[in-house]
Amino acid sequence: MHMLTNWFIRNPVAANLLMGLILILGYLSVSDMRIEGFPKIPPDSVGISVYYPGANAAQVDEAISQKIEKALEGLPGAKRIISFSSESSAYVRVKMDNGYSLERLLEDVNTRVNSIATLPQLADRPVITREAFNFPALIVQVYGNVDTDVLQRIGKDVKAELLARPEISKISSWGEEVAEVSIEISPEKLESYGLSYETVAHKINQSSLIYRTGKLSTSSGTIVLRADRQAYHWQDFSNIPILDLSDGSQVLLGDIATIKDTFVETEGQVRYKGTSAIGMEVIIDRKGNLLDVSKVVHEVVSELREQTLENVSIDIWADQSNYISDRLALLRSNAFQGLLIVFVILSLFLNFKLAFWVAMGIPISIAGTLWLMGWERFDYSLNDITTFGMIVVLGILVDDAIVVGESVFTERGRIKDPIKGTEKGVEKVATATIFGVLTSVAAFYPMLLIDNPLGKVLAGFSGVVIIALLFSLLESKFILPAHLAGINLESKQQNHIVARLWQRIRQAVDNALNYVNHQWYRPALEKALVHRYATLILFLSLAVLGVGLATTGTVRTTFFPDVPGSIITVTMEFDPQSPYSITQRNAAFVEAMAKEVNQEVMREHGISRPPIEKIMTAINNKQRVEIYAELTPEKLRTIGTLDLIKRWREKVGRLEAVDVIHFSGSDSTGGGFALTLFAKHEDVLQSGVDAVSKALRSIEGVYDVRDDLKGSEPEIFARLKPEAGRWGVTIEQLAAYVSDQYGGMEVQRFQRDGEEIKVQLRNPKEWRNSIDDLMNGRIMTPQGEWLPISAVAELESRYVSGSIWRRNGERAAIIYANLDKSKVSPSEVIKTLKQEKLIQLQQAYPDLEIKPAGELEESGEITGGLKNALILALILIYVLLAVPLKSYSQPFVIMIVIPFGIAGAIAGHFIADIPLSVLSFFGMLALTGIVVNDSLVMLTTYNQYLEEGMPRHLALVESGSSRFRAILLTTVTTVSGLMPLLTETSEQAQYLIPAAVSLAYGEMFATAITLFAVPIVALIFVDIKEAFTGRSSVDLMN
Repeated sequence: MHMLTNWFIRNPVAANLLMGLILILGYLSVSDMRIEGFPKIPPDSVGISVYYPGANAAQVDEAISQKIEKALEGLPGAKRIISFSSESSAYVRVKMDNGYSLERLLEDVNTRVNSIATLPQLADRPVITREAFNFPALIVQVYGNVDTDVLQRIGKDVKAELLARPEISKISSWGEEVAEVSIEISPEKLESYGLSYETVAHKINQSSLIYRTGKLSTSSGTIVLRADRQAYHWQDFSNIPILDLSDGSQVLLGDIATIKDTFVETEGQVRYKGTSAIGMEVIIDRKGNLLDVSKVVHEVVSELREQTLENVSIDIWADQSNYISDRLALLRSNAFQGLLIVFVILSLFLNFKLAFWVAMGIPISIAGTLWLMGWERFDYSLNDITTFGMIVVLGILVDDAIVVGESVFTERGRIKDPIKGTEKGVEKVATATIFGVLTSVAAFYPMLLIDNPLGKVLAGFSGVVIIALLFSLLESKFILPAHLAGINLESKQQNHIVARLWQRIRQAVDNALNYVNHQWYRPALEKALVHRYATLILFLSLAVLGVGLATTGTVRTTFFPDVPGSIITVTMEFDPQSPYSITQRNAAFVEAMAKEVNQEVMREHGISRPPIEKIMTAINNKQRVEIYAELTPEKLRTIGTLDLIKRWREKVGRLEAVDVIHFSGSDSTGGGFALTLFAKHEDVLQSGVDAVSKALRSIEGVYDVRDDLKGSEPEIFARLKPEAGRWGVTIEQLAAYVSDQYGGMEVQRFQRDGEEIKVQLRNPKEWRNSIDDLMNGRIMTPQGEWLPISAVAELESRYVSGSIWRRNGERAAIIYANLDKSKVSPSEVIKTLKQEKLIQLQQAYPDLEIKPAGELEESGEITGGLKNALILALILIYVLLAVPLKSYSQPFVIMIVIPFGIAGAIAGHFIADIPLSVLSFFGMLALTGIVVNDSLVMLTTYNQYLEEGMPRHLALVESGSSRFRAILLTTVTTVSGLMPLLTETSEQAQYLIPAAVSLAYGEMFATAITLFAVPIVALIFVDIKEAFTGRSSVDLMN
């Protein structure tokens, strides 16, 4: 390393070329790098969905979900199996075990599910896919006061145009209806002609089909023969013959039925700007570039707007590229301000040119980091986490450069030859700086080993920091020395007034620093060494006090802080027994309250632009409504996202027939607060859900408590009477009658314009919209007689579950809640529940089991990984310290300072009044590296003085005093580099501040401790060795 460094010092052209290459590669890499907000979590599950038309939740669970669960029992690599059964649909999710291959799991699931031979004939084939954590890019809204078929046709055209672009691979839609051919025949018509549904369906399939061809081989060649005919539109179906009458005429399907090319009957409705609409959410996958996707969508929509769209408009809104661009611009601005402040600080303490080249280590290291981030091996995107990593590391990147620069500055003062002086200065601190950087790398490296999907995303922070640190080491060893050797460090008389003023300021700062060093620090250190045990007890007391702030709950702990977004989502779930009209009324009311909030805020703040700018209301069915509201950009509004939500929620209040109403305006990393309840019996599960939900609602700061245990739905069960056998009516015939006439019989399917079309045969709406229609219904016996339904069946009214949820085969339910993390943390909620409710509940219901889910479960997994990472980091740091110090005990002298830094970080959270989070831990990792580096440089200098024969006490004082400037400067640059972020008031940056607080406050506290604690502990270790060995030596510690 020394030889290579010396070669670069003597060959500055090579150093400049290396610097230029790194800067150019970094610049070129940015243009091709993926841009996103919070990085997307890699898929870790396999999903199995099955459509079973006409079946209720219990039927779906028994006929499909339980069979799939049984087939997947003992599946290697499956961490848990979750099934959800609802009307007409089954969904089974297989979560992958950490460290297992998702591709292998997908293959095994495919094999096992496809081997099930007993799934219902009417059920569609299982669709098995990898669950992807997709990110919504924007919403394309197609809307207008036009007929449904016009809106749907234009909507499909817009969707097709979007998907035709290679940058867009997935679109999720609201309001997009599925086409079908509807054939409605009244019971009166059927009875008058003596027809059954089965007969009509058979006749349709006889006349509308696609059949294989024949071939006629002739001397002229092969001729293809066909006789089939598929009906595609209502006119084609109308001409299908159903009956041949005695007079030779035919009864056609159009004579007895109302046939329409229409859409599948739903209770759904989408409204945007007061008109019918279709919403298309453009999704980007893990490899997609948000800015590229947004650009393409705008191009496509711009082209479509130039066409005639028959009074239909197209809007683009909820464009996350604008939001993410603003957020990244904010971070870039903070980074630039931090860089500028660091340079100014360095200029105050160092020669101007020296400060410039020391500060240049930052852009060089960042450029090198950006270059490697784009490599396929790393595949990092430019996102919140990686950008933040670069901000946090700003001040750290110049630490080794400061040590090198300060050492060269000192040696150049002794050795007049600039080349030899630079070589000597670099060599003197080479070991300390190399191993200092490596210990910082060791602090972050274990984070890369956390085997958890969310943990891997967060580990991007560590990856970026490690790359940046390694480039800073390269720059400080090969580029910086070459430039330092070319600087004239001799003071010259400045003629320019600004230069003279700056020189005076520098001199004043330098004098002040020397005064503090020699008049305050040295005397204080000498006294501390004399009273070392009392001083250490004082320091330990301060550390215990700092850590106690967290252990006593004075400083709250949360997994991940709220990240306010630009979209507010309102979700409403209704009582299954409530009518559709209430759903429509409540949806309109919530939208109206948003307009009232707009008017209030505009009036109070004197603004002309409403904070809630655009609203889309999607009624999925009578039981569920979703409302999406886009906010004006943060810089253009005077009220925060969470405050808007609070106002809107208070305006809405409690609504009739609404079981759950949930407002959200932030990203719930890890799934938000959730608890999973298990029980063998549904009544026990329901009691547990009710009790826990009630307890949660009583805790301050907990709101929008909801669960996925759907309420009971009304059901009429037709039970076959014993005497029905007299007419030959069977359970199969009765079930078919109820299903076909009141639910619809699927006659056939065919492809039309690239879309699968179902042909449905059913009663007209007016014959299936009341209980009287069922009571007055008549069923056809095998002999052709028509009997009242009451003659063959008893009708029983009851309530059944709307959905059934299982986890690893056990009946389960999840309770969700939103938390105001400024008032209460997830851990505090759990603690309160355990103290007040959970023990009583489990005593009353021994079969009831309650486990953490969502953020609590995710944080538990990651916390375990972080603990292991911390242990491994400490081991690596010890090894990397023991090697250069050539001692088994001296690394402990350095590492004992780490808890003081952590205590300072916790105290910083107390002062800033923010909770600890996983991002706080990131700041503590960075802090560990800095504290260790400062201590290593000091202890290395101490060892050098000992080798020169200096007395132990004097060596400790001199090592502290000689490194005072460098240690103080690394602290000042680190803290000042973070100052713009610490003072940032933007909502978008608030969730990143905990890491900055950890690093800044921890560094300030630890620096003060380090300057005293390292010499004190070093001397105490010598005292201990002397006590055990009975001898005194200046090198007892070696």
